[in-house]
Amino acid sequence: MSSRTHVSDASSPAAEPGPRHEPPHPIAALDISGPIPTMSRSQRLAASALFLAAGAVFLALAFRNNPLDEHEALVAETAREMVERNDWIVPRFATMPRIRKTPLAYWAVALLGRAAGRIDEAVARLPSAAAALGTIVCVFAIARRVFGPRVAVVAAFAALTSVGMMLFAGDGRVEMQLTFWCAACYLLFLQVLRTRRGPAGRWWAWAFYAALGVAMLAKAPMAGVFVGVPIAVFCGLMLGLRLWTLRDLKSLRVFAGVLLFLLVVLPWPLAVWQRVPQAAWQWRTEILDRFSGELDKGEQWGWLAPLYYAAALAGFAAPWTLAVPAAIAAPFLRRTADYREPSLLLASWLVVSVLILSAAESQRAHYVLPALPPLILLLAERLDHYFFRSARLSPDRARRIGRAALVVVGAASLAAFVVLRARDPAAVAPVLLAAGGATAAGLAALAAHVLGRRGISLALAGLCPAAGMIAWTAHHNDHGATRTAWRDLALRVARLAAPSDEVFWLGRPPATGIFYGGGRLVTPRLDDPGRLLKSTDGRFPPRMDWFIMVAGTAIRRLAEPTPVWLVMRDDAYAHLQRIRHNGRLTVVADIPDDDDWVVLTNRPADTRNAPAVGGRTGP
Repeated sequence: MSSRTHVSDASSPAAEPGPRHEPPHPIAALDISGPIPTMSRSQRLAASALFLAAGAVFLALAFRNNPLDEHEALVAETAREMVERNDWIVPRFATMPRIRKTPLAYWAVALLGRAAGRIDEAVARLPSAAAALGTIVCVFAIARRVFGPRVAVVAAFAALTSVGMMLFAGDGRVEMQLTFWCAACYLLFLQVLRTRRGPAGRWWAWAFYAALGVAMLAKAPMAGVFVGVPIAVFCGLMLGLRLWTLRDLKSLRVFAGVLLFLLVVLPWPLAVWQRVPQAAWQWRTEILDRFSGELDKGEQWGWLAPLYYAAALAGFAAPWTLAVPAAIAAPFLRRTADYREPSLLLASWLVVSVLILSAAESQRAHYVLPALPPLILLLAERLDHYFFRSARLSPDRARRIGRAALVVVGAASLAAFVVLRARDPAAVAPVLLAAGGATAAGLAALAAHVLGRRGISLALAGLCPAAGMIAWTAHHNDHGATRTAWRDLALRVARLAAPSDEVFWLGRPPATGIFYGGGRLVTPRLDDPGRLLKSTDGRFPPRMDWFIMVAGTAIRRLAEPTPVWLVMRDDAYAHLQRIRHNGRLTVVADIPDDDDWVVLTNRPADTRNAPAVGGRTGP
């Protein structure tokens, strides 16, 4: 690598920049193998203020009153049963082993719940809030080493105000924790590149492989998708472009590092494999069948499926989406030749992971969240150029941009109004409120840029997702009826079912129902997937074949004299009504939901006249 001098910017996004004595692209003057560029006092204050604001925002998102959704409740209930059983090896959901997902999210919530004495919505979401703050710190640290201190402040601000960060910082699923550990891996790998010729490189390399192991425990095999494969591609590019020699590759200590990685990852699956039958079959189903779409098709975009994750990532990057094309192209332009190594690392992280995900048949928007940090990092350099290094907008140009933005926002708002009025009328007002707030913030940002207030212009542009999140929270803030309905159902089953009665779920139980209901609803499935996988050689049968087998089991149990209670979806109940059975079924409760839930029993007639919970009664 060349021995270039270091340039430290003394300006911050909050202040109007003075006369410049730096090259047009100060990044070109940075050498990642040299000392970390120092920060001015104003930059340190700006960074500290950003971290404090991020912590406050993410805590507010974690402590909001919204009930847990299905994914969040799945993590929270598994963690609660882990604490109750004091079994930290085999996670269980509804008393049955849940080993298809790696356990880091369960461990984090369980440890926090044990310390707090309970597991509720806030406890379930706090690990994600902490991971979101850690991700912003990693983004700042990477940007400071690669692009310089001013761009680092811009990167932290862009990450904080991005829609993706706002959506998942207060979400109890594992994606934000995975995002943090992936960002930490790249920060450590960057440190390996900085120190690979010195004695400290060994310790940074081992820290990198250990962090990669923890990321794999967060969500396997996604750590390989977002870290392992992209870094392997990056190393191949560096050798192919002759920017590296074999000595550089050897300095990564791959063989010793892989052993350390396996030492972190393997103990948990080996312990589970010893205790849970069909564990290998479940892991194969989760990884291979999900990738091929046999287990879960996810979102269906037809021939546009290859663009699904690109569109999702562009949405997560809002309000900075318009700069995405320039940011993605930047690592491959001639002007980036002086910092080719770190730019190729970020590009590999972003492009390779998105390509791998796009090749899968099962597609969900939240899968691509760990690719948001590299996009933010690439965006930060472009945002720094637009807001601090480019010429001031003229009033005429600002008016043209404002008019174009009003046309686009107006057309999008009209389309949203037409669609939401038919599908979800209650969401019309929040969405229009968010559009209005974003438009006002954008126009104010244009005016500030014209007046030369660059930092204020950047701050106003970042308020767009804040307006959207406020509207979204207002729309989704009152779902207490869901909690009450499931709790009432659990109390009702506990009152009507004798202690010796058996209670089962037919089909996959709803995590929200078990988490909020508790009590007699924390029961296993009648159709145990483990037994079914064993009878079908580890392959899931078609959906109808599955239901025929399950229905037969249910009918046999209902025909027995022993009292049994079955909780099932309304469509399963409709199918059971079409099948001959020897006993009379009794509906004792009906939970109105996106999927109606029905409770059946073969108990005598004393339960038939009991009032239902929010729905119908009778056979």
